[in-house]
Amino acid sequence: MTIRKPARPAVLALAPLLAAPLLLAGCSRPTLPQPDANAGPSAEVPASPMVADAAYNRCAAAMEAGQTAQSVDIMTAEIDAGQMPSKTVNGRCLIGAARGGSLMAAMTLGDAFGKAIAAHTAAAARNDLFGREVAWYRLAAAHGNTEAEMRLGGVLDLDPAIVLPDESFTYYVRAARHGDLRGAQAIADAYAGGRLHEENMASFRLWLDNAALRNPALMPAARTLHAPHKPMLGG
Repeated sequence: MTIRKPARPAVLALAPLLAAPLLLAGCSRPTLPQPDANAGPSAEVPASPMVADAAYNRCAAAMEAGQTAQSVDIMTAEIDAGQMPSKTVNGRCLIGAARGGSLMAAMTLGDAFGKAIAAHTAAAARNDLFGREVAWYRLAAAHGNTEAEMRLGGVLDLDPAIVLPDESFTYYVRAARHGDLRGAQAIADAYAGGRLHEENMASFRLWLDNAALRNPALMPAARTLHAPHKPMLGG
């Protein structure tokens, strides 16, 4: 006589699905392990993703409404006190959103670190704030965010008395090509000040000449690239 095993209840088959992490609007919970605390965005993964659902929802709703100024101020105050975003509810929410593709969240994180750098508090100085600021801006710039490209062009230009760093130049070019007039003007100003090598200018000068025919607002920058400039600075 053959004894048949009873069929597995359907509700048990659904158990793994019901136990899956809940994804909230605009804020997915990070589940990666926490790496080196001195690295960039990858280090900003919380050690424990168990944060109140209501807090995630409030953060997501605020970001969707474009209300990020308050998030920046709150996070800056926390960083000033030595608390990294991965250790706070607001920061963990923004980190999850940034990793999920929110450029607004990535920019908010970069802005918060930038403001904390300007504050120069002793607690904040114990952490690599500049590296984190740059890393979050890079994440946003990788998706074509022109504001992030302009911020990177500026923060990576550490000494105006030497040649413009290649990476700053690259981000300014990207911003200009993405339609930001400030990128073209930043390059024009650096060129006029003797901060750009002539051999690096041919391609961008040609692009800017053609772009200025379509957009007269670019004409001043285009003219600057054809005018005499100061002697090259040491670099």
